[in-house]
Amino acid sequence: MHLPPRDRRSEGLNAIHELLSNFQMKKQLLTLLLGLSLCTPLHAAESLDKQFQNPPEETKPWCYWYWYKSDITLEGITKDLEAMKKAGICLAMIGNINYGGQAPGPVKMFSPEWQAATRHAMAEAARLGIEIYMFNGPGWCQSGGPWIKPEQSMRRVVWNEIPAQGGAFSAKVRNAPQDIAVLAVPRKKSVSIPGVIPPGQKEAISLAKSSWIWHPAEDGATNAPAGTKYFKKVFQADPASMEAAKLLITADNSFVAWVNGKEVAKGADWKTPQEVSISDKLQPGENVVSVAVTNPEASPSGLVAALMLDSKDGKQQLIPTDASWLVGSSEAEGWRESATTPQGWLAARVLGAVSMNPWRLSGETKSLGKIIRFESSEPVTVRGLSILPKAPNWSIKDRMRNAAMVEGKLYAVDEKGLRTLVAEIQAVGSNPTTDFLPLGPVTYSLKDTTAKVFEFEGTPTAGVAELTLTSEPLVAKVVEKQLGRMHATPSPTWESYIFPKTEQPADASLILRRSEILNLTDKLDANGVLTCELPPGDWTILYFGMVTTGQMNRPAPPEATGLECDKMSKEHIRFHFHAMFDQLLKGMTPEQRKGFQGVTIDSYEVGSQNWTDGFDKTFAARRRIPTDSSRTCAARCPSWWWKIMSSACARWRTSMGCGCGARITATGGSPANSSPTAATPTRSVASFGAGA
Repeated sequence: MHLPPRDRRSEGLNAIHELLSNFQMKKQLLTLLLGLSLCTPLHAAESLDKQFQNPPEETKPWCYWYWYKSDITLEGITKDLEAMKKAGICLAMIGNINYGGQAPGPVKMFSPEWQAATRHAMAEAARLGIEIYMFNGPGWCQSGGPWIKPEQSMRRVVWNEIPAQGGAFSAKVRNAPQDIAVLAVPRKKSVSIPGVIPPGQKEAISLAKSSWIWHPAEDGATNAPAGTKYFKKVFQADPASMEAAKLLITADNSFVAWVNGKEVAKGADWKTPQEVSISDKLQPGENVVSVAVTNPEASPSGLVAALMLDSKDGKQQLIPTDASWLVGSSEAEGWRESATTPQGWLAARVLGAVSMNPWRLSGETKSLGKIIRFESSEPVTVRGLSILPKAPNWSIKDRMRNAAMVEGKLYAVDEKGLRTLVAEIQAVGSNPTTDFLPLGPVTYSLKDTTAKVFEFEGTPTAGVAELTLTSEPLVAKVVEKQLGRMHATPSPTWESYIFPKTEQPADASLILRRSEILNLTDKLDANGVLTCELPPGDWTILYFGMVTTGQMNRPAPPEATGLECDKMSKEHIRFHFHAMFDQLLKGMTPEQRKGFQGVTIDSYEVGSQNWTDGFDKTFAARRRIPTDSSRTCAARCPSWWWKIMSSACARWRTSMGCGCGARITATGGSPANSSPTAATPTRSVASFGAGA
């Protein structure tokens, strides 16, 4: 029976109402849907069912189609595509992927067998009405292969600094395969003061000696039933002799901690250990720290903690989580405050070090109130702070959170001990996977401040090699400005690549004039030897060259792995594209080409580059800044051209958009590991199909 339009709308409303009731939706959502339904005529409930079961083409899903470990057959390709058609998939994106321990299949990428299999996939897709896209390179990240030579790869600026005196100079200065420029810069006097930890300062509390622990009946490192476990540790203390007592703790998934029955901490973020003072909770003699750890679902579970007791006589006692802790599967009367062992409780099971899988936490952590002192026999005017990192620990390398390497405040201290704030400092770590200068210094530009003594109070971790104050003006965040260190988390914000300005020194004699710098590029011979005559005085010879960043496409079959192509060069991007697809396209029939509809970029995780062939000329033409200044801002350059440095670096970074201009854009990936010129995730692709 055909219902009039109004009745059909009513029936549709009844169906929606019943659906929402079944799923116990909120009243606000019901009101919104009802309002929308009154504006748009609805088909009958059975029509909605039919549209859901037979959706229009524009609403059908896409899928990734990984050809994993070269384990492919023509029969398997056909079956895959027929299964996709049956499931309503309208587009599949082929990625040739190689990772994991499984033995590789027989079909090597780019072999005649692979070419035939790929063309077979195109023909079968055309037969079934499915579109095929291919990744723009082997692996899912990002656009490289064995055909890319070092001079076609992603490249960056390197430099070599050689001190020199006025007069004849002759020495090999080249340290890169491709030259950019050679400059001579007048060297100005400066004073550097390394930071030291004052004698007698106590060690910071850390988890380095602690272990993940759990109930002995379960392996919490692999799996554990949902529920709560209860832990306790009894220790001796004399509050009268204590200067400080701290607890550092985290647990998967959440915890509540008590000392002598009084709550001291709780948390639900296992990735971030909490440090709390427990001095006011201690009592003479036996003390009890107790922790309830809850995991709401069956998954890896664990507790890791450390207590640090600082005595007034300078001694320290560290109490880590280990097998001496007790654990129970249920609460017992007085377990939070009593030193006795509850019935049925057992020694904890040690799962492993704090850095173990699946948690992979660092043993390093913040250190409350740690002091680093900078002291000179004479007053010094400081203008810069340099923080030199050590090899990154896992938390910095993994970059799943903004791991603080240094965080605190720098003070100038007068003769009476009065401290004046100079700057607030926060530096994060580097990712050696994507950063081409992961161990480069983190530099801060300071307003002129004069004192004999400076103090940094905050949280430098063991990942810091040294902190140094200098009278030499430093370019603020110079490594970041040259893209040698990317943003520290997977989710950069608008401000992530907006860097602080470099402070202007009050002493005009520190300013290096462009006219004082000598361009000696034409005096470099074929062997990399510079021969010249320098004016009187102290000089620094600066050689600038270009090297590959070494980034490679991944995870790709070995025969298809090579350097990443230069993202700033139309020529090299075009070369990569043709090397990837020309042979495949050349042998395709019109029917096969009908199935091949586009190219997609899956993920960008290869970091950045900061130079390409002819970039100095492009920079000068676009930004109207002499090319020497762009070269200089690629280096450490403490005092050179400070007036134009911030604007030059900013224009230099935005000029990096002069690259390929291709219409290919990303379908996914991690923006944190992308260069500022990489596309944001979108479904847009370069489509070429049968007419290409």
